Amino acid sequence: MQRNHITNTEPLREAACRLALGSEVKIVVSTSVSRADKCIRIEKWCLAQAGSAPRPNTRACPNGNTPLPRMVQEITITPNITVAAEGTTAQSGEGASAGSYTVTGAPLILPFEDMFLRPPVQQEHDIVLTAAGLLKYATGLWLGM
Repeated sequence: MQRNHITNTEPLREAACRLALGSEVKIVVSTSVSRADKCIRIEKWCLAQAGSAPRPNTRACPNGNTPLPRMVQEITITPNITVAAEGTTAQSGEGASAGSYTVTGAPLILPFEDMFLRPPVQQEHDIVLTAAGLLKYATGLWLGM
């Protein structure tokens, strides 16, 4: 299992490299943080078919059904914006409690078998990051910066 932070501004290219190099990497999670917007974006990438119907093989694409790196999930964590006096806005995320953020796209589910390259046994299971857990992550991240 590789755990690397992706800091590249082109996550598609980075995910493609990690997934398509013939390695055992089955899943890539990319995280980007915008200090200006206090926005956190989490992307989950896997090898997947381009569409629901199989593509025919052609000279231009001899193996049209080869799975390609695809973003299969996107989660955003953004601060709630409050309207202050005289129509100005203020971010309630500064020094915020967990209730000061909105999470869209949760939960983040990381299949056990994709992470550890073996089936789960006994009490092992998929890793599930709920909206509440992601809120804790965001709060801790911003308080630490």
